[in-house]
Amino acid sequence: MDTEASCESDDGMSGSGRGAVLKEEMKQMEAGHNAIAQAIELRRSKGLPLHDLSRVDPIGVLPSFSAELLIEASRRYFLNRDYQADPQGSGEARRTISEWYHVNHQLELTPERIIITASTSESYQLLLQSLCPPGSTILVPSPSYPLLDEFALQRGVSTRGVPLRRHAQWRYAPQSFEGFLDQSVAAVVLVSPNNPTGTIVGADELIAIINLLKALPYRPPLIIDEVFAQALHGEERTCHYLAMETDYPVILLNGISKSFCAPDLKVGWMGLNEAAWRQYGNTLVYANDLLLSCSGLSQSLTVAMMREGGHYQATVNESLALRYRRTLKLLGERHWLRVSSPQGGWMAMAELVPDGHRRSTVGNDEQFFECAAKEGVVLHPGYFYGVHEPGLWGAFSLLSDEHVLVGGLDILEELLTERLVGAPDRG
Repeated sequence: MDTEASCESDDGMSGSGRGAVLKEEMKQMEAGHNAIAQAIELRRSKGLPLHDLSRVDPIGVLPSFSAELLIEASRRYFLNRDYQADPQGSGEARRTISEWYHVNHQLELTPERIIITASTSESYQLLLQSLCPPGSTILVPSPSYPLLDEFALQRGVSTRGVPLRRHAQWRYAPQSFEGFLDQSVAAVVLVSPNNPTGTIVGADELIAIINLLKALPYRPPLIIDEVFAQALHGEERTCHYLAMETDYPVILLNGISKSFCAPDLKVGWMGLNEAAWRQYGNTLVYANDLLLSCSGLSQSLTVAMMREGGHYQATVNESLALRYRRTLKLLGERHWLRVSSPQGGWMAMAELVPDGHRRSTVGNDEQFFECAAKEGVVLHPGYFYGVHEPGLWGAFSLLSDEHVLVGGLDILEELLTERLVGAPDRG
C-alpha cells in the first residue's frame, strides 16, 4: 500500500491537507466542549440543577444484570483462581462468545478467530496500531462518534467522513464511498447501528460497499462496529453478519458495555472472518499479547452473563423500547424539533428549528450550546459528531428520565425563541 501517495478527495484536498483541517476542527470542537464542560461544572459546584439530555451511562437507568449471579461467579473465580495468560484472551470466554453468536445471531464465529480486549476503544487502538501506518487514512461514517478521530490523530492517521444521507434517515450511500477511496485508505469503518444516528446498514448497501472494496487493487479491511446491535427499534434487523460470510477481510467489534449494560467491567472483542484472520490474525494477536489488559475476573464474569442471563437482554430491550417510544413522543410534540427516528442505539438526532418551518441560521451554534449549558441543559451538539449541515443539530439520549427531558426541552425552547427574535444572550 502506497501510504505516501498524495490523495485527492472530492474537494480537491490532499491527505495531508485534510489532516491539517481535521486537527483544526478537533481543536475547535475541543474548545467548544471545554466551554460547555466548564459551564456544567460551575452549575454543579453551585448545587444548581442539571437537565442531562445526553446521558449514555446505562447503570441505574436500564435493568442491571443479577448481582447475585455476578457475586456467585466472582466467588467461583477466586476459589478456583488459576491465571493462564492467553494472547487472545480466555479460551472459555472465547468459546462462550462464539456460542452466543451462534445462538443469538446464527453466526459461525469460531473461538480461534476471536481476540478479547479491554474494550471496543482498545480494539480500535490495536487496529490503528497494527493495520494503519502513520500517514494513512481510515474512512468513517459521518456523523459518527468523535473518539475515532482522537485515536487516529494520536496514531498520525487521518479520518475521512463519508456522509450519511440525512434526507433518507441518515442511511449509508455506497456510491458516496467511491470519491473517498484511494491508496492511502488503510481501513473502512461501518458502525451499525451508528452512533448517534441509529442507522443500520442495509443488506444491499453492505454488499455494494464490499463489492466496491473488492474491485480495488488494494484491499483495506472492513471494520464493523456493532456495539449497539442488541439495542434495535422496530422491525428491521441488523444484517451486517452477511459480511462475515464473504471472502473479503472483515473485522467485527463488540463488547459487553452496551449489550449487557456493563461499561465498568471492561470487556470487548474483535471477531475476524476467515479472510481477515489469514491476513491480520497473527499481527493482531501479537499486538494484544503485548497488553493483555482485559482482566481474568471480567472475562469470567462475561462467561457467567452470557451463559446464565438468557432472559436478561429481553428485559433490557423491553425497558429500552418503552424509553424509546416515550422519548420520541416527547420530542415529536415540540414543533421546533425535527427528529430522525433511529433504527437502533441509545441516541436520536434532531434538528432544532426555532420557527418550526425553516432551519436556523441566526447566531453562533457553539454559543447556543454553551448558553444552554449555563442554563442547565446538557446536550451534545451535532458538530461534536461531524454534522456540518446548516442549522442547529443535537443528539438526544433515549435514556433520559421523563421529567429531566421535559424540563430540558422547556429551557431549549425558551432559548430558541430568544435566539430567533434576537434577544441578548442570558449567559
